[in-house]
Amino acid sequence: SNYYDIGRDNQNTGFLSFYGNQSGANGYIFGGADGERIRIDSSGNVGIGTSSPNQKLEIFTDGSSSANPVINLRMNQGNSANGDNQAITFDFKPYSYSYYNRAASIGYVTENDWTSLSSSGWDGRLTFNVSTITNIGSADTLPTERMCINEEGNVGIGTSSPAVKAHIFNGSDSPNILFIQGADSSTENIFFGVETGKSTITAGGSSTTNNSLVFRTSNAGVETEAMRIDSSGNLLVGTTSNNKDITGASLRQAGDGYFTRNDTLLYLNRLTTDGELLRFSQAGNLEGNVEVSGATVSYNGFTGTHWSR
Repeated sequence: SNYYDIGRDNQNTGFLSFYGNQSGANGYIFGGADGERIRIDSSGNVGIGTSSPNQKLEIFTDGSSSANPVINLRMNQGNSANGDNQAITFDFKPYSYSYYNRAASIGYVTENDWTSLSSSGWDGRLTFNVSTITNIGSADTLPTERMCINEEGNVGIGTSSPAVKAHIFNGSDSPNILFIQGADSSTENIFFGVETGKSTITAGGSSTTNNSLVFRTSNAGVETEAMRIDSSGNLLVGTTSNNKDITGASLRQAGDGYFTRNDTLLYLNRLTTDGELLRFSQAGNLEGNVEVSGATVSYNGFTGTHWSR
């Protein structure tokens, strides 16, 4: 026969039980005069607003807004930052263990001490917290905040007080703090970092990969390459090749350079006073210079005109 039990067991735990022949049954429906509200199907899936839940919990609504959200979580302000403000928690245990560890949580933290909150408002942040599980099968400390979004929309990674839209704090100097990969995850990539006295950008690669660092600009909405540092350390402007026969400029890692175009190659302009324009040295010793005095240009004190023989 079919019957229901509502009561408490010998452990003083309340229960609501449904008994009967479940062969071919579709589960249980909770509703009222205005229709179905909750369903538990024969697989144990719970549906709210749907009669055919496909997951353990599925919620459906025809529409929502900030004034009428699908899910609303409410918390009372605790007296500490992380532990008392975990709205959603994720517990995990390996297959052979009976104890669940607190692996992660999502919460909300106010920037003010709980005793100073007032009706005038407060600043806060949404926190994403993750644990380092060091003792499987027994209690660990609460999850540590790893990322947050504050009331200004700033995202912080490694910091609970992000000052800009994306703020990363590593805690130690490294050339590889931010790592970006494209489709080829095993070769080309780029790193951003900071070290003592310098900020670093690395066009990274692995194995035998050669990787350049390219700078692009937009002219009238058309984005094109403007400059690159190739894998040999040569600075190339207006060209993608370290080739003296191609239009462009190349300052080479070896210490020389190419300037190639079908026009004047080098402009030297001393702004006001007379004096030196160029200096020539060999083994650290000055061997000559080019100077300007008024309309006269001289090399090592010699003034002459261009002529041919």
